[in-house]
Amino acid sequence: MKILITGASSGIGFLTGCVLASRGHEVFMTTRTEEEAKNLEEKTDKLSLAVKIFKMDVTSKMDCEKISNLDLDVLFLHAGVGYTGLLENIDIDLLRNNFEVNVFSNLELIQKFMKSSSKCKKVVMTSSLLASHSCPFFGSYVMTKTTIEMMMKILRRENIFNDNCFITIRPGAYHTGFNQYMILSGEKSLLSDKTQNILNNIFAMIEERDIRSIVYKTVLAIERGNKKVYSAPLWQSVLSKLTF
Repeated sequence: MKILITGASSGIGFLTGCVLASRGHEVFMTTRTEEEAKNLEEKTDKLSLAVKIFKMDVTSKMDCEKISNLDLDVLFLHAGVGYTGLLENIDIDLLRNNFEVNVFSNLELIQKFMKSSSKCKKVVMTSSLLASHSCPFFGSYVMTKTTIEMMMKILRRENIFNDNCFITIRPGAYHTGFNQYMILSGEKSLLSDKTQNILNNIFAMIEERDIRSIVYKTVLAIERGNKKVYSAPLWQSVLSKLTF
């Protein structure tokens, strides 16, 4: 299969691309900046992986045109951002950017992908176990992920009479640095140092260090895709249903 992955510079996106390439798929790994693309090339060269790498900022219309002529089978939308802060204080421009990156730009990519060829297509998109949960301090991020969940449900309904496939990936808390980046953004939203330290301590206790469980589920979704939703780690998936 020909698979394109956004947000592939590190973490889950990177390892998923590596696994898929090692399994014989033609993989396009994209990054937000040219510098990230260069660093990614160095990493994949060391692993002797035959992957194609290029810059594709999902908010750039020019960059997103690159997918039009690739004749892809699968679009894995993993790029995303998150910000912390109380909704009563959060900078509205940050909230707008959160939706621009996580929702609007990804939907525009889906639209381009659906028009790119006549063959059946598969969209796999990263959501979160926090989606649809009223989680204090992470409202901006959760709102975008809840929207993603509904967007994918609607796309499934709209494609009920064809073989196009729309799958949601729901990762829990993994130690990729993303959660720490979100917490650090709280400075722009007037989160106190004490609150940020508490949030960092919570993630230090609950984050999974090994990302292979969610990568396994993502590869399974891309290669087989016989379920609507894949989530991991298991204990966080169960806990999210019991506690929220």
